[in-house]
Amino acid sequence: MSEANSSFSSVLDSNPSFHRWLNACSTIFPSQDTLPFKRRRRTITSPFPNARIYSANEHFNKDEEPEEWKSGPETDEERKWRERAEAWAVQLAETSPMIRFLSRHLAMVSCNPYDKPDPSSPLAPDPEDPNRLPESPLGRIVFAACPPNRVGGFRPMDPPSESGILICSNRIARKADLERAMAHEMIHWWDTCRFRLNWNNLRHNACSEIRAAALSGDCKVMTEFGRISHGLRPGFLKQHQACTRRRAITSVVDAVALEHLEPDARLAAAERAVDEVWEACWNDTRPFDDIY
Repeated sequence: MSEANSSFSSVLDSNPSFHRWLNACSTIFPSQDTLPFKRRRRTITSPFPNARIYSANEHFNKDEEPEEWKSGPETDEERKWRERAEAWAVQLAETSPMIRFLSRHLAMVSCNPYDKPDPSSPLAPDPEDPNRLPESPLGRIVFAACPPNRVGGFRPMDPPSESGILICSNRIARKADLERAMAHEMIHWWDTCRFRLNWNNLRHNACSEIRAAALSGDCKVMTEFGRISHGLRPGFLKQHQACTRRRAITSVVDAVALEHLEPDARLAAAERAVDEVWEACWNDTRPFDDIY
C-alpha cells in the first residue's frame, strides 16, 4: 500500500470529531448520505438490506414493518449483551496476542484506541440524555445494539486519532467472534493512521478491506467451515485467498462512492477495485510479519 496524500475531508466534513459521532450514535443516525459510516460488513442475504440506523441502541418492534426501528433507552436485554461484550473485550485487551499487538501498533502511529474522549468537550454527548451510549471501558471502541444487517464498523475521522470503532454487541455470540471483529476494525484504523487513507477512493477502500479480511482471522479455515450453515462451501485450494476476495468485495459494495449505482454495477465496480489492488495489498501484511 502506498502512502496516500489525498484527503478524506469530504467524508468527514459533516462530523469533524469523534465526540460528534458518539453524539450521533446516542441520539439519531442520519442517512448514510449525511453521515457516512463505514460498515464492517453485512451478510450477503441480509433480510433488511435497506434498513437505516436511527439510534445505536435501537430495538426492532416485531409488530411493525421490518424497516421500522424505534429509538429508545437501552433495554435490559441490550444492556446484558453490551455488558457481556464489554467484559469479553476487556479480557481480550489484556490477554489476546492479536488485540494487544494491534493496540500497541496503533499507539505507535499516535492512534491509541483506548484513549477516552474528553467529557468536557462541547461536542460530547449530554450525560442527561437517556438514549446516549454508556461510556466504554475501552475508550474509542464502543459497544451498542444494532439492526440485524450490521455487525460493527470503523468511523474514520480527521485527524485519524479521533476515529472510533463501533461493535454491535447484540451480534456477538462468542468471544472469538468479538476478537475477529475488533481485529478487523483495528486494521482499518491502523491503515487510516499509517497511510492517511481516502475512504472515498475505491482502491484505498478495497486495499484496506483485503488486508483486514486477510489479517484479522476472518478467513481462517475453521472460521470458514463454520459458515457452511450459511450456504457457503469453502474449499482447501487457495481457501484463504478466495475468502479474502469474497469478503473484501462484499464490504466494498457498500462503499459510499458506489451508492449511486445499480446493484449489478456496484458489484462489478467492487470486484474491479479489489482485483486492481489485489497483488499489492494481499502481500502487504504490515504491521504483521506474515499472515497467521
